[in-house]
Amino acid sequence: MNRRQTSIASAEGQAVVLFALFSVVLVGAMALALDVGYLLTERREAQAAADASALAGARALLGGESTASVISTAKSYAKSNGLPAVEADDQTVIAVAVDGDQWDGSVEVDVTKQVRRFFLGALYTGPWQVSAHATAETTDKTDANYILIALDPPGLYVNGSMRITANNGSIISNDNIESSGESNIIVTDGFIDAAGTVEASSQWQAPWGIRERRAPAIDPFAEYLPPAKPLGPAITGNIRCNPHGYEDASYTGTDCNFTPGYYRNARIRIWDVATFAPGLYYFENSSIELRSTTARVEGTGVNFYFAGNPNQSFFDPNNGEVFLTAPGYSADPSLLTVHGDYQDIVIWLDMCPGSTIDSSGNNEFFLGGVLYAPCSEIYLHGNPYGETLNGIAIGSTIEVQGTADMEVTYLPYAPTGSYEVYLTE
Repeated sequence: MNRRQTSIASAEGQAVVLFALFSVVLVGAMALALDVGYLLTERREAQAAADASALAGARALLGGESTASVISTAKSYAKSNGLPAVEADDQTVIAVAVDGDQWDGSVEVDVTKQVRRFFLGALYTGPWQVSAHATAETTDKTDANYILIALDPPGLYVNGSMRITANNGSIISNDNIESSGESNIIVTDGFIDAAGTVEASSQWQAPWGIRERRAPAIDPFAEYLPPAKPLGPAITGNIRCNPHGYEDASYTGTDCNFTPGYYRNARIRIWDVATFAPGLYYFENSSIELRSTTARVEGTGVNFYFAGNPNQSFFDPNNGEVFLTAPGYSADPSLLTVHGDYQDIVIWLDMCPGSTIDSSGNNEFFLGGVLYAPCSEIYLHGNPYGETLNGIAIGSTIEVQGTADMEVTYLPYAPTGSYEVYLTE
């Protein structure tokens, strides 16, 4: 073999050695890339699971569930996103921390997961894991301006061929919204919300959305203190406003001008026009009953507060006319005076369980202020003249039916936000 042949053979031997060395490096790099790529995939999945878990837990918190239930819900959602619901052989740890309450709370989720090794185990035996953190909070960042609020089951029910028009605000039921007939709800600037389901027709409108499974609305007046009983002797007995002898001459009476004060065990029956001077009317075991289509109750700057036995203390518009406004009322929000106490509530039924308020007549029905009956059923039956509420109406349940339009317009007597859940970390 000559020198040239020897040189070629030597070079070929070196190439084989170099190829073998580089093959080891190349295979190692590919193996590392596989392990690292899988690690990053697991990291993304762990973060997605943590995010979903925190959001689900926060929604459960917002729904008023217990801490144990919130934690269980969060872990269940982690499982549905590819993680075990409980710790298993130290391969995955899911830690859930709950803080605060349903209206101002947070759920933190920390996930630590051991990651499978394909080739790395031959070279590295230390920890090989991913971790993820997520925090979701409950907040009332969305100002929903609720006009009609039904606090309890069965919620809000609309029936007939009438239409509810809600101006500058939203409608919410803490249970379901059910409908029948050809009734429509038209919200001009807001939501139609329900903590349960919404049985909406194709004609319903809400520019911000018709939303189911929402967080329930809180009662913005729950902390308001009842008014103090007015000083002076109580007004008692049967009082009749019937100067013209309507319905039955035996019920003739001339007490049609009322002054503020403390009414106890009083029964006020009205066949004509009864005028209530401005001020507080404290009705304890006392009632106001409109007895005919000629009956009318009118008063500006008044507060009707009902307390005591719901079988004795109630306001029954029946087929009569109503025109009442609270102190400081103005249809113009910029001119409205908000007192932040009972003076904003034009009619307050403060009994639990409460008496029913039922406006079922064919005449004018107008309230300016807050209609507050948190433990009572509110029946608003549309009529040819329509029913109008400028303010906020809150009842245990609300039923609206009839054959004509009902118009409700939001006024800012109290903040009524839509509670939401947000990822903050």
